Amino acid sequence: MSRKPGSPPTSSIPGNSRNSPMTFFYKVGQILCIAIWATAIYNLLLPFPGIWYTIALYFLIIMVVIHLAEWLVLRRRLDQLGCQGGGTFLKVFIFGFFWWLPILLEGRKNADGLNPAEAAND
Repeated sequence: MSRKPGSPPTSSIPGNSRNSPMTFFYKVGQILCIAIWATAIYNLLLPFPGIWYTIALYFLIIMVVIHLAEWLVLRRRLDQLGCQGGGTFLKVFIFGFFWWLPILLEGRKNADGLNPAEAAND
């Protein structure tokens, strides 16, 4: 797909275009993560009745373990891409791959020598 000289590049890489379907997917995923965390924390403060308490508690434990594992596995790669510090840990811990996947995809395309606009057209 070619573009006119002087026109801004378009990209389907997540996070690069506000109108891309993948950007919408990642934003919805982040909202769902916040809702899940809020539900799990609410369950700790005011326990749900019956089996729902146990289900929500196990779900919270699984989320904590998975997100900690994600951060341990990806922290060096995210540091290489310029994402450092406590903010990175917090974002990975809360949003998981809905936050880091667009960053890694963009970093991979840039490492291949393509700018994101050219990579989207391949």
